[in-house]
Amino acid sequence: MEKIRAYCLTEDPRLGARVEEIRVRDYRRMPDSYFKLRLAAAALGIDDTSAAGRRALRHAVTHGNLRAHFTAEELAAAGIREASGEYPDKGKQPPDPRLAKSLAALNNDGNNREPTGDNHAFAQKLASFSNIEQALGYLRKRLPALKGMKLYEFLADIGYPAALPRSETQRLLFRLGLLKNGPDARARSRRLFFQTVERIARLSGAPMAEIDMFLGLYSGAWRSEHVDAVCALKPRCGWCAIRDHCIHLKYHEESNSPRETEPINTWGLDERPREKLLRGCELTNAELLAILIRTGTRRKTAVDLARDLLKKFETPTRLAAASPAELAAMPGIGAAKSATIIAALELGRRAWARETDERDTLPQTNSSKSIFEFYRARFQNETQELFILLMLNIKNRITRETEISRGTLNSSIVHPRDVFREALREAAGSVIFVHNHPSGDPTPSQDDRVLTRRLAEAGKILGIRVTDHVIVGAQRYYSFSDNGELE
Repeated sequence: MEKIRAYCLTEDPRLGARVEEIRVRDYRRMPDSYFKLRLAAAALGIDDTSAAGRRALRHAVTHGNLRAHFTAEELAAAGIREASGEYPDKGKQPPDPRLAKSLAALNNDGNNREPTGDNHAFAQKLASFSNIEQALGYLRKRLPALKGMKLYEFLADIGYPAALPRSETQRLLFRLGLLKNGPDARARSRRLFFQTVERIARLSGAPMAEIDMFLGLYSGAWRSEHVDAVCALKPRCGWCAIRDHCIHLKYHEESNSPRETEPINTWGLDERPREKLLRGCELTNAELLAILIRTGTRRKTAVDLARDLLKKFETPTRLAAASPAELAAMPGIGAAKSATIIAALELGRRAWARETDERDTLPQTNSSKSIFEFYRARFQNETQELFILLMLNIKNRITRETEISRGTLNSSIVHPRDVFREALREAAGSVIFVHNHPSGDPTPSQDDRVLTRRLAEAGKILGIRVTDHVIVGAQRYYSFSDNGELE
């Protein structure tokens, strides 16, 4: 169970929040009004985790023959505001009368007293049963609106220690040898399933709902975009985390096959990692890593090798910290693939790293004085004119610097095309020009004024504002903006 849990959490770390939610939920502290709402949602097949589902549940319990079973205090405690008007059935049949009967049973469960929304009779009744089979027998009699799998869904929804006996989960346990086959197995299958999951929960110290979630993700009973079902109808034994414990694999003919899994080029287009990435689908960590690995071995696909890496290093962060020798030591990886993985992870780190390194080498403000003080020491020993472009974002913060031209002793060749090509590439909101006079005198020449006007006009056409042009001298500076020559 720990290996299955580790696999699921590696594929989707957000499941950790779901686990915490399951562990703190306690049905024994819930009022009867809570169970009535969950009963209505389960019987009507409403998933109220979405806004549309919550609206449907609100209409169901505030209209028609169900309204009489909910007090105003109960609806207010559940955050449901009563709606006016007719029930929008939209051609659907009215609620099953068995649901009204079930709600009436919950209203006076145990003590035959009026509903207040605060009593806990139903929760106490459920807590009095020693096993789930007794609880199911009681629910079948008291809640006729719940039939078949809806009974288990209701128990799981309210937080009762129950697991859903779905065929996918039972198939996984059967392959592990935890469920037996035989002439009377069908009649005993659910009872054995509950006993098995209860035993797993007891040994692992986890709630049954948590065990049910991880077994469902691993077997395909729970659908997830982030976690690939390993032990589905067609098992992928090549990357199974519990293959050493699998009775099915031990006796299955696939174990003697020269290839453990089918090549990726035989998979459907909806399953291949590269095609999924090009379609804009969200890939798992193993699928992204498989695209870098590119090719597999005779016995394993690239996805298999990626899962082996994630199994060994557990998280992408630890994988990024691995040395080339550690990666190359993995079977099927080698030096070339380890170099590709390290390069990709390093490129990703640089792309998402904070830009403090670059901004530490830029002026912190866009005032002409701060620009002069910043570049004064830099231009002190220059014998040529340098023309620098500073690019600013929409918040007027300097984000990047680039050298446009390096000229002669008293001039530099600057073309608006070269200047604004860089600004457009950076998506700059505005720009500042900086250049030096090696003579030390920052007084602008006629050529400087003509160039500044040309650049300002070109910026207006392109929608990029020229904020300033600062000429840096030895002891003084000249700002076109401060002197009103850019207005």
